[in-house]
Amino acid sequence: MEPLSSMDARLRKLISPLMGNYTRWQQKISGTLDPIGAADTGMYCDEIEFDWSGVDPELKRRMDELLEKYEWTESGPPDHSRR
Repeated sequence: MEPLSSMDARLRKLISPLMGNYTRWQQKISGTLDPIGAADTGMYCDEIEFDWSGVDPELKRRMDELLEKYEWTESGPPDHSRR
C-alpha cells in the first residue's frame, strides 16, 4: 500500500525532497515509458505548491528549517555528521 501522502500533489511537493526526491525519479520513469503523456500522472508524480497562507508564520519557518536540514541533494542523503 502506498502512503496516503503520496497521493496528494501538494504533499508530494513537500515531502519528495525528504525522501530522495522520489517524485523527480517517478517523472523520469513516466516520461520514458509514456513520452506523449497519455497516462494521468496526477496520482503519482505531479506536484503543486502547498498553500501556506493559513499557517502560522513560526510553524512555516520551522518547517523550512526542517526541509533544509533533511533535504536530499544530487550527491545523496543529508549528511548530519557535519551539523
